[in-house]
Amino acid sequence: MKNFSLGLIISLIFITLQAQTPDRALQQFLSRPQYRNANIGVFIKDLTNDSLLISYNTEKYLTPASIQKLLTTYCALSTLGSDHRFATELFYTGYIKDSVLHGDIIIKGHGDPTFGSRLFGDTLVIDNLAQTITNAGIHGIKGRIIADASVFGPDPVPHKWTWEDLGNYYGAAPSGLCMYDNTYTVIFQTGRPGTRAIITSIDPHIPGLTIRSYVHAARIRSDQSYIIGAPFSFERKVTGRLPAYRRAFRVKGSIPDPALLLAQQLYQRLTAEKILVNHEPISIYDPDSVTYNTGNMTILWRHYSPPLKQIISKTNEKSINLYAEELLLHLALRYKDTVTTSAGVSALYQCLWSMGVDTTGFDLYDGSGLSHYNSLTVKALAQFLEKVYHSPNFRIFLSTLPVAGINGTLKYFGRGTVLDGHFHCKSGSMRHVRNYAGYYISSGGRVILVVVITNNFRCRQSQVRHDIEQLLNQILSP
Repeated sequence: MKNFSLGLIISLIFITLQAQTPDRALQQFLSRPQYRNANIGVFIKDLTNDSLLISYNTEKYLTPASIQKLLTTYCALSTLGSDHRFATELFYTGYIKDSVLHGDIIIKGHGDPTFGSRLFGDTLVIDNLAQTITNAGIHGIKGRIIADASVFGPDPVPHKWTWEDLGNYYGAAPSGLCMYDNTYTVIFQTGRPGTRAIITSIDPHIPGLTIRSYVHAARIRSDQSYIIGAPFSFERKVTGRLPAYRRAFRVKGSIPDPALLLAQQLYQRLTAEKILVNHEPISIYDPDSVTYNTGNMTILWRHYSPPLKQIISKTNEKSINLYAEELLLHLALRYKDTVTTSAGVSALYQCLWSMGVDTTGFDLYDGSGLSHYNSLTVKALAQFLEKVYHSPNFRIFLSTLPVAGINGTLKYFGRGTVLDGHFHCKSGSMRHVRNYAGYYISSGGRVILVVVITNNFRCRQSQVRHDIEQLLNQILSP
């Protein structure tokens, strides 16, 4: 009897300790010195059996960084549909006589973020545009080449982005007419530590762009430089540090005026093919500045983007801020009278509210999470993710998320652990911010909602990533 009682007691103690495992794992995580003054929120729930595993600090407003893209991409998916495609059109105005166009060539953008995108292999747009014009029998143009990006209005740039971000590739501003993901590359040559880096080339060539290098070589391995410059300004400077002794170190920046670059490249191609264009190319962002005759237009070519599902997959896998902001503006275009970032955010709130999500847990200023003004609560984000789980779009949306150990921003996260191939989530990071939010799908098919947000830690990003990996492995291991 004594042995039986002792065995029962030991079993109960063991079961109790096992039940406390998630809390003990979290306390171990929080006890580390680097998180002593950090702001951390964690929510983990088994959605299959509706059981809560961890709920910690879920009502404190925290910086989301790129996990905010979950909101924008899902609302775009549910609003526009997974097969939606964005169009770009080529028109001419006036008439053709004796192989000469007496009018303008118009490239009309409808907000396709992938037009001319190297990520999607759409690199022949200039060839296609030029070939279409010559196929129409046009061998001279007594007018202009106009890149019309006015679909998003004159002010598509998020107002809450920082000066330091705007000139860099991840701060590429949205445009009604994009080109090359609105990104160019600067090639630097660096020498010994302390010497100034030299710019050797810029790809693609952007007419009128001047870049001054204040970058110095250093004994480092990664890019620590910043390109400074405002949208539509062709003056740039580069500050910071780059690795020493590099012949061709690549740094990416944001194209000042993507629509204008498209018009300029088409102008250059036609000129090279002996097609005389009487006037310099221009871009238009303000609908009130459209001066060509919209009532006298002949369409020559219509180009369609990949399906929205593919665009969202690329947005989430590679965390592309530009694509998220373009999708936010499409929400504004669908629901609001004006097309601005603020209107897009308002449309995003409208989408969340229609899902039954408590929007008081969000304070948002863009679609990508790049703005440092953004904040949300773990509770609100978890509620959103649970609503998505119960929606008819869940499986499609799940397929657009990076998978731990497999692809995108999670390619090396959780590799060789219980997370590998099972954790579908969006990551987000900026200075002193490291976050993960998504779904863990067990081998048995259980779906576990996971949100981990860490702000204001005092250690390297790699250390936080390792610690979160360890935390999730302890909690999710069978």
